[in-house]
Amino acid sequence: MLRIFEPGEELEMFQWGQAGQEVATARWWTSWDIDAPHSIPGQMVEVLAVLEGKLPPADA
Repeated sequence: MLRIFEPGEELEMFQWGQAGQEVATARWWTSWDIDAPHSIPGQMVEVLAVLEGKLPPADA
């Protein structure tokens, strides 16, 4: 599904990674839903606030 994002539009976005590894910040995702996510290049995103942040345990 094509989705056009407009400058100044605010979205709740996600990043995730594997335990013990640094989270890659090159892409942000618009949904956890495997059927409907869109990815945005990291250089096009301005983080306004971190709503929830947690690092996975290194021994998981």
